[in-house]
Amino acid sequence: MAQGRGDLGDGESDPGASEVESASAGRMPYVLLRGALMLSVIWVMVIISADIDPLSVSLRPHGDRLPLLGANDAPLGEADEKAVASSMDNQAQEIDANEPGQAPENQALHVDAEGFDIFQLAIDSPFPKPVIFVRVSGSWCNANALEWKRVFLSDGMTLGIENMEVVKRKRKSASHWKLRYQIALKAPCPGETHVFWRLEYSSLKDALADYPAPRRSFIGAPSGTGVISIAPPSGLEDPVSQLEADNTWLVRKADQRSWQWPSTARRKCALRDKLPVTVIGDSQPSYMCAQWRSHRPNVFCELVKGPLNNHSIVEKYVAVLDNADRGGALVINAAGLWEAALGTISLYRTRIREILDAAMRASFEHVFYITTTMVHPIHYAGLYNDSRKWAMTAPRVHELNNEAIALLSTPAYANRVHVIDLESLSLGSEDDPMTATDMRHFGDITNEALAHHLSCAMIDAEPSLRRPMWTSRHVATIASERARSSSSHPEGSFSP
Repeated sequence: MAQGRGDLGDGESDPGASEVESASAGRMPYVLLRGALMLSVIWVMVIISADIDPLSVSLRPHGDRLPLLGANDAPLGEADEKAVASSMDNQAQEIDANEPGQAPENQALHVDAEGFDIFQLAIDSPFPKPVIFVRVSGSWCNANALEWKRVFLSDGMTLGIENMEVVKRKRKSASHWKLRYQIALKAPCPGETHVFWRLEYSSLKDALADYPAPRRSFIGAPSGTGVISIAPPSGLEDPVSQLEADNTWLVRKADQRSWQWPSTARRKCALRDKLPVTVIGDSQPSYMCAQWRSHRPNVFCELVKGPLNNHSIVEKYVAVLDNADRGGALVINAAGLWEAALGTISLYRTRIREILDAAMRASFEHVFYITTTMVHPIHYAGLYNDSRKWAMTAPRVHELNNEAIALLSTPAYANRVHVIDLESLSLGSEDDPMTATDMRHFGDITNEALAHHLSCAMIDAEPSLRRPMWTSRHVATIASERARSSSSHPEGSFSP
């Protein structure tokens, strides 16, 4: 007979042990049932209250890895524990938004030979090759009350690989992948740096599909946050100067809402007073133009709506350009948002060529092509049922801009059309939609920032467009002329 709990091993049983076993056996099903029921109730309450995606939360122990923040849609309380990574790949700091805890303070990042700060992001995903939205932000560059951030999209393989590369992909089940990315950035200021990530699209291939898209590629979840600490770079005395030199980080003063590039944030960028500027495009360029026109009356806004696969829309653009007689400067974007939603990427160059040729024939002295501004589907809850906007994705906007830039780089246009990038600035303006549910238009704050950046870029490309700066000599001359005019025409007399 096998030795059991009530068996002494010599053929005799312990009566006391038998009585205890019998009593325990009688209570065991009830105890197990009650425990299982309590655990089930607690688990259901946690899921309902936190709305947790099972794939976005992992409860495995930290071991010797950094403890990392939980998903954004789970409540984040005090950290239960802290640990310091003892052996990280490439000596990098890791931020994993799928494990509870809080990143330890005062952790030095690995810095490579080129001065890039290196850290890793590990997430759970239902897709093997998703496109990730990442925002890295911080504040307080020395004594300067500045906030700064950088936003980018990446699949770690093709899109955005200058910032983020996939270093590990492991399949846990048919719909559960463990992904690890390595992010390399030159953070402008030391101290506490916040990292936010969100699984944005199921894959780059899905997000680039032309209309009608076979499926909705935008996912928008899970998401997470983490905190890393960056040590001051050696020899860096003025972080603001580094920001202006780098021009990849958006900045703003702590008491402002508008994000700007450091190279233009402190500039006036006033165009010549009498310079007419005509802005032609679809809805978002028109909204930006209206904001610009509110304080510059000689800006003229021409709205053309519709995708270019309808040739009548191409003809509308051409007609507006052929009838233009103002001269001055032309600012144009050819149906970028409409093409993102309903167009065909491979045909975009062909369709905008006719429009650009019309712009060359028109009477404008200077021609500027502005890239299509970014879209932020996270704001549009109705997207799940609105299949007409499934193809309006950020990767499609980016690819359409690449197509336009490639065409404008050819000899026919390269020396006659200046390209001004609005995509990057608008990608970092995800926090300012025109309305709470608008995925493609921006509020007044961002439209003002876009117009300011546009003015500065126009002046940089064509310095003759800058408003003349008044010198002390000019001021003295004007004052003298006004004095002579006042003595020649006393108050109350008529002067022509």
